[in-house]
Amino acid sequence: MPMPDAALVLRVSRSRTGLRTKLVSWVLACLLAAVIIFGEVWLDLPRRLSPEVLQASGVFHWGALGLCVIWLLLKRDRIAAGLRGQARPFSRLFGLFLLMLSILTPRTDYAAVFLMLLGFLGLFIIVFGRGFALPAALLAVYGFSLAFPVLATAWLGESSAGFTAGIVRRLAGLMGLPLNAAGLTLRFTSLTGAPMSVVVTPGCA
Repeated sequence: MPMPDAALVLRVSRSRTGLRTKLVSWVLACLLAAVIIFGEVWLDLPRRLSPEVLQASGVFHWGALGLCVIWLLLKRDRIAAGLRGQARPFSRLFGLFLLMLSILTPRTDYAAVFLMLLGFLGLFIIVFGRGFALPAALLAVYGFSLAFPVLATAWLGESSAGFTAGIVRRLAGLMGLPLNAAGLTLRFTSLTGAPMSVVVTPGCA
């Protein structure tokens, strides 16, 4: 059985060591950015996840973010394979652009987490210079989940909410579920017996 070429083994070993070094550098850069640049986002996170704020802003975009993170973890081997090789031309300039965009864009309540992740993506591109297509696509999906309710409210208005509320009311009637509807407000009893009410907005519709 032929022995592996020593030069090839050394080259592969150096490549893996280089990737580990870059990964550690990226993680450290993200930690520094999280503290220095995006510290207020982390400090305000408990308020953003409070029941009052979630009821007002919805949980759809948090669910989309969770699914994107899970998909990212499932595809980590594919991402790691794409990191090998030389950096793509101008990729680091693009990463720097994304980082500056995340810093200079006003951080509203709705977009603060997205801008922080955009900064992390920019740092990823600066450090690795390649293999960022899938993380960028998943971040775009999360961004769409943030923008869609705003666009639905602006374009469709109350009509989409009324249509959705009507469908829910009819389905509940067909299934024999106790549901009272008054316009866009749906009232029902939870499994614990507590009365609950939900307002259907164009965003969640």
